[in-house]
Amino acid sequence: TSGISPIFAFGGMIFESVLGSGIISLLILSGANMFSTIPALFLFDKIGRRNLLIFCGLGMVLGHFMAATVFRTGCTVVKTIVDKIVVHEDVNCGSYAGVLMLIATVIYIICFALSWGAICWIYAAEIFPLNVRARAMSFTTASHWFMCIIMAYMLELIEPIGVHGVFYLFGSLCLLAVVFVYLLCPETKGVLLEDIEEVFDDFKMKDRRIVKRLRCQ
Repeated sequence: TSGISPIFAFGGMIFESVLGSGIISLLILSGANMFSTIPALFLFDKIGRRNLLIFCGLGMVLGHFMAATVFRTGCTVVKTIVDKIVVHEDVNCGSYAGVLMLIATVIYIICFALSWGAICWIYAAEIFPLNVRARAMSFTTASHWFMCIIMAYMLELIEPIGVHGVFYLFGSLCLLAVVFVYLLCPETKGVLLEDIEEVFDDFKMKDRRIVKRLRCQ
């Protein structure tokens, strides 16, 4: 739900309309994804899973919101309507709007590759008890690909809420993911598999700093 699948599936179409060069834009996004994954392999155990998920997740939010705002303020959509049916749309963007949208999406891709792109698989493989790990990982993987199917239909939302609305939606979902990690996901870096259950038992949502401040108020 962070938007990675729709961006790679439909990014060529979107940036062809916005920037006039869909293939080049996809190559840039794919390159950013590949080259950002390499340092991520070394950062997981150095910075920690939780920190990367939170801080890079905020970077993903920033990238999506930047792209949405640039499109909202720098682009116009001209619709050709015949018998109350939209038969054609022309997207006209300012000279820098398309480039800024691409830069914002690259920021999102880099942050995703450094964190959520791989850590979700690592984290899920670490946190389940041994007696249910195989079944739990099967369910996790199935749920992941099920959501990819759902995301394949996100292009349908462009008509009612616009391109900027889709980016705002993805950014909001990324923000929810960050909140989820902050409140419910402890750090598992350097923790033995046998000690995972104890780590989760000791990790209480009420102990988070923001929650404490809200309760005090």
